[in-house]
Amino acid sequence: MFVSRTSSTQFIIEYNLSTPFDISAATYAGDAARCELGTAATLNPANIGDMVISSDGLKMFLVRQGSNNGFDDRIYRYDLTVPYDISTCAYVAVVNPDTVAIQDPWRFGDLTNNAGLGRHHLRGIEINPDGTKIFLSFNDVNNPDSLDGIREYTLSTPYDLSTISQVDNAGILLTQSNPDAIFFSANGKRIFVTDHQRYTVAQYSLSKAYDTSSHVKDGEVVIGNLITTKTANQTRALAFSAAGLKMFVSDDRGSDDDTIHEFDLVCPFNI
Repeated sequence: MFVSRTSSTQFIIEYNLSTPFDISAATYAGDAARCELGTAATLNPANIGDMVISSDGLKMFLVRQGSNNGFDDRIYRYDLTVPYDISTCAYVAVVNPDTVAIQDPWRFGDLTNNAGLGRHHLRGIEINPDGTKIFLSFNDVNNPDSLDGIREYTLSTPYDLSTISQVDNAGILLTQSNPDAIFFSANGKRIFVTDHQRYTVAQYSLSKAYDTSSHVKDGEVVIGNLITTKTANQTRALAFSAAGLKMFVSDDRGSDDDTIHEFDLVCPFNI
C-alpha cells in the first residue's frame, strides 16, 4: 500500500500487508523503501495529493494542488526500475494542466470556452490501462461558475505527459462541493470520486469503458455515517481491491490522527 506524505520533504511511503488488501496488519516498510520526490525549485512537488501507478507497475503519476486563484497545478511522472518498488523511483516529467493550450475550450454541456477563469486545486488522477488516457479532478473553489469536475485527456504517446490534450466533448460536471480523489473500476465503466467536505464517495457509471462523454450518477455513500470509532473529518484518497469488494478511504484530520478506513462491499465496485 502506498501513501503520499506532504511535509517539508515530500515522500511516497510504503506499507506492507501480511494479508492482501487487509490494512489491519499494515506495517511501515521503512525509510529505505520510500520514494523521495525531490525539493529542487524547478520541480517543487509540494502539496502532493492523489497518485496512481501504471498497470505494469513501472510508472507513477502524482498531482500537486495549485494555489487559490492560481494557474500552478502540476502533474508529475516518476518511473520505477522495479515494478511497484517505489524506492527505485526517478523523476521523468512535469506538466502544468492549467495552460490555455491544454484546457480551452472546456465544455460540459452548454458551458463553453471558459478562458480566463481560475483553474486550480487539482485533486485526483487516474489513467487507463494502456496509458493513452488520463483523468483529472479539479476543485475550482473560487471559480464564479463552480466548475468542479472530472476532465478527460488523451496522450498521443502512452504515458508521455508532453503529448497531453483535453477531450472537449467529455468530462463530468460534479455537483459536489469539494471533489478530491478518483478511482476507476476494473472494467473502466465506473468512476468514483470522494468529497472531502461532504465526507462522501460518489459513483458514476459510463456507457463505454474509460469514456466520460456519457455517464450517469447512480450511487453515493456518506462515509461519516459508516464510521463509528471517530468523526470523519476530510475524506481524501480512494482505492478499491482488485476484485472490487473492498473500498479504502483516507481521512485527513490535519494531525497525527490521519486514518485509512476499510469498507466491505456486497457487489464488486458498487457502493
